[in-house]
Amino acid sequence: MPDCQIHHLSFTLPQPLTDVDLPQLMQELFNIEGLDPAAVKLPRGRNGYREAYSLTGEHGSELISIQLAGVAGSLKGTSHIDVHGDALNAGGFDVHQLCKAIMARRGWVTRVDLAADDTDSLLPWAEIVECSRADQYENRITTTTCRPRKDRQTGKMEPNPPTYMRGAGETIYYGELDSDLSICAYTRRGPVRIETRIRNRAAATDVIRRIAEGEVLPELMLGVLRRNLMFHANGMKRKDRRPVASWWSEFLNSAAAVKLPRKRPEAHRSPWFVPPTRADRFVKAFKRNLVGATPEEIQGLAEMLYSLAGTSPVPAF
Repeated sequence: MPDCQIHHLSFTLPQPLTDVDLPQLMQELFNIEGLDPAAVKLPRGRNGYREAYSLTGEHGSELISIQLAGVAGSLKGTSHIDVHGDALNAGGFDVHQLCKAIMARRGWVTRVDLAADDTDSLLPWAEIVECSRADQYENRITTTTCRPRKDRQTGKMEPNPPTYMRGAGETIYYGELDSDLSICAYTRRGPVRIETRIRNRAAATDVIRRIAEGEVLPELMLGVLRRNLMFHANGMKRKDRRPVASWWSEFLNSAAAVKLPRKRPEAHRSPWFVPPTRADRFVKAFKRNLVGATPEEIQGLAEMLYSLAGTSPVPAF
């Protein structure tokens, strides 16, 4: 079975924590005792938070960052923490207990990266590259990450093939890095690594909930992979009638597909969250599809829809 681990974790807690709370918080989450907030405080805040703190490794790389005192909007009354790969790889704290603490504090996850290393050398890298070529992927791959996307200027649906890059190693990206879920495969760390990067907050929070409740990480990670990326054997039949490539099936180790949710429970939302009305959703849907419409036309449509829904006031779109 592949060696699976969390490679990055970012989460928000709905508590307005201060520097006085940091020593106890670091002990609770990361088993770090005696933290001096003044020693790790940065000169300025980050990402909409007034205060920022950074714990670094011996070579200066950031391990954990903490942001406190959200300035405005949905950040008010919250605190945010980023846990980088080096901190997770070091193994100085219990990841299962960390996930339980996030859930107990009613937090939500803004990003989680799940990495699976092919330590058994099951994956033929040259064939993965071949399957992922722009002229081959539609025939050899079934994936939720490379669906055609609409060009915002023309309104036409355009292909969205995997992206191959070469540098310190070779990397293939399936989907956009800032999308709800993307996958990348690379060779720069030794064995082939398959990494699932989840930015949808509902899906990412559900991953941490599952781990907190005792689900085994390899089965969860490989189940998410099975749901979102499949390589098919070569052949003349339609790909949905061809078997999964034997090497991919062996790598997934019979894990059942895991479909992650797209909506968070109310308990794990910002205290400032206001559910969108039906009119909000209608206007946003129309706005995505009204290519070339002027702001005045979109606002007029919004006013009509809000009037039909009996909702007021009408926000500016």
